[in-house]
Amino acid sequence: MSFLHPWMFLLGAVAVGLPVLIHYLTRPRPVRLPLSTMRFVQEVICQRRTFHRLRNFLILALRTLAVGLLAWAFTRPLIGEKPLIGADDSANTVRVVILDVSQSMAASARGISVLERARSVAAEYLAHRAGLRANLILAGTKARPIFEQCSANVAALKDELSRTKVAPERLNVQAAVAVAAEMLSTAGGDSGTRRELIIVSDFQRSNWATVDFTPLPTDTVIELEAAGPAEAPPNLAIIRAGVQGRPERDREIRMDVEVGNYSVLPQRVTVDLQIGEATYQLEGLCPPGISTTLSSPVTLRGSGWQIGHAVLRGIDDALPADNSRAFVLDVRPRPTYAIVSRQRPDDRPSSSYYLERGLVPLEPRPGETVEAVVRILPDQLNREALASAELIALDHPGPLSTEVAGLLAALMRRGRAILYVATEPVDASNLKRIADAAGSDLQMPVEFAPPATGQVRQNLFLAEVREKDPPFSVFGDKWAPRSVRFALAVVWHRDARSQPWLKTCWRLTATGQRAWSPPHVGPVIWRS
Repeated sequence: MSFLHPWMFLLGAVAVGLPVLIHYLTRPRPVRLPLSTMRFVQEVICQRRTFHRLRNFLILALRTLAVGLLAWAFTRPLIGEKPLIGADDSANTVRVVILDVSQSMAASARGISVLERARSVAAEYLAHRAGLRANLILAGTKARPIFEQCSANVAALKDELSRTKVAPERLNVQAAVAVAAEMLSTAGGDSGTRRELIIVSDFQRSNWATVDFTPLPTDTVIELEAAGPAEAPPNLAIIRAGVQGRPERDREIRMDVEVGNYSVLPQRVTVDLQIGEATYQLEGLCPPGISTTLSSPVTLRGSGWQIGHAVLRGIDDALPADNSRAFVLDVRPRPTYAIVSRQRPDDRPSSSYYLERGLVPLEPRPGETVEAVVRILPDQLNREALASAELIALDHPGPLSTEVAGLLAALMRRGRAILYVATEPVDASNLKRIADAAGSDLQMPVEFAPPATGQVRQNLFLAEVREKDPPFSVFGDKWAPRSVRFALAVVWHRDARSQPWLKTCWRLTATGQRAWSPPHVGPVIWRS
């Protein structure tokens, strides 16, 4: 408990003593009278004296209590803690009020929304008084101040406050604090100016768990005003809606809808999902206090940007606005693969044939669109031929010119995927040209070089294998490394001693010579 006028206690103490003083000064004094029947008179006097003492004590106590209560009222006691920011402070004050206008402020309890309560609380801090300069910041995803600087025109701020509405946004409280810190720092004035920051919000834990007030001036007084109800009303909400992986046309993909159950009871929910012209339905049980992800396979028929909508069916809760969520999907057409090879498509078996089967392993079903594979001869390789290809695979391309190597390096800089299958000695020279054209942008972990003249590199096998490391972990425990044969150019690492991070994954041995490779070889695949 605190008092606005504690000095009134001194006057109150003096005033309380006045009834006592008056009582003793006006007390009747006995008068001596000659009387013969003294015994009977003494009995009557004793009876009356007892009665008068009790009456006089009660009268004196009531008079003293009345004066004490009057003095107590003049001291203006305050029940509870004294607020940090008073409405009638007379000092020069710079005050910034941050009002939360995020989506959660639209929640209602007993017919009154949280924003309506917040506006009434914020209006009390925007009352006009001498020496006050204030500003109002509407906090959502971005902080939107009413004025660029603090102003004495609090009437305009209250008008804007009365027109404030909830925005379909998530609160970014740190952005609002940063704007308030800049205003308070630039509007400090003289040394006697008081800086105040008032934040009015429902203070959801997810938004306020990591707030940092260090950007504010050190002498800033911060007041947090909670506008939400004492008990959070039960609510269901769609938190997120999206797909797993990359959406492609005519390919089945899994759609996820995350539903949050902010109540004390489990809820069985039904989500109506619409993507373009197609509709789907998701059902599931949501435990209380957590979020649950509902999934369903969907097939995207169109390509390009598609609009979707997820809606909770039959839900009436405190915040209807979060019972639906819109989303967009960038549906890509099926990818196009370009295979640059001298081998013909009808050569079976051949290296490029198995490469094509690896890229498109399944034949298309009737009415289904699959990945397109375009074969390009090395002498027809140019920018126009590779424009629509998302992956460029080179297998037995023969010698590549310096211009083609420069083209491949430029495409890699722009994010184009390139797969080079190194199987011939000439591939070492091609990779060297590509690396030289890319310059310092490309750091290959291994270098390839053709074998010495007259030396044949073939029938290489896996001598030592780390079966628990990729790519060998996918084969399990039972497989024969020596049954895999390779025909490779000579391979060595650039500087194994200066690379302590290098971990050898396998060793290739032939006639006592060894070639080492790290686990990640970049765009190079070795095969027989």
